[in-house]
Amino acid sequence: MASDLNSLNKARHFKKGLLAFAVYAVFFGLACLRPLFSNQEKLVKRAFAMRTNDPVKIDGRLEEPAWGQAQEITDFIQFQPEKGQLATFKTIARVLYNNRYLYVSFECHDAEPEKVVSRLTKRDSDLKADDSVSLFLDTFHDRRNCYFFSTNVLGTQLDGRIVENGLTTDNTWDGIWESAGQRTEFGWTAEIAIDLSSLKFKPGEGMVWGFNLGRYIPRLLESDFWAGPL
Repeated sequence: MASDLNSLNKARHFKKGLLAFAVYAVFFGLACLRPLFSNQEKLVKRAFAMRTNDPVKIDGRLEEPAWGQAQEITDFIQFQPEKGQLATFKTIARVLYNNRYLYVSFECHDAEPEKVVSRLTKRDSDLKADDSVSLFLDTFHDRRNCYFFSTNVLGTQLDGRIVENGLTTDNTWDGIWESAGQRTEFGWTAEIAIDLSSLKFKPGEGMVWGFNLGRYIPRLLESDFWAGPL
């Protein structure tokens, strides 16, 4: 019962407070990535999640009108192989929310869409052999811990937590979320819905979460991030 009440309270705060929900990008990932930044304040990007009252079907098609109204998040930067350079292919992400879910979509453009790789289907598989996208959520904005969610064209789910200031990755944590992908003429798409009841955060008005997005292209050995090594 206590858990149900906590979820209800969180939903109320989201309804009231996330109208001005700002998502600040902090490059938060594996420990080996953290030394790239000597002054994090210069690396802050900001994006906004748009509230929607319309249903969002998680099928990877991105046909809901709300996706077309949400802010486009672009300008991904390479971490590998050409650190700090613009990503080879364009990626467009968008963020929506309602009282229950945080939604994220990806449009992954590719000059050779027929070469997009998607083989893995088992939960928590290492997706480095597949084209994939990732979402990182630092829900307390402490720049020390975060949740991560990754998926491929098949909607395969990899999730977990990065803790202890980025030193430890915990793949045993399983969130409650949906994911789906689609191949397209321009490349591929992915769509994610995260049940907010599975995340820990401090409810309230004007919440700020640390946030980052990633994409991996295996045939190029390329890792791209929104908040990348500048």
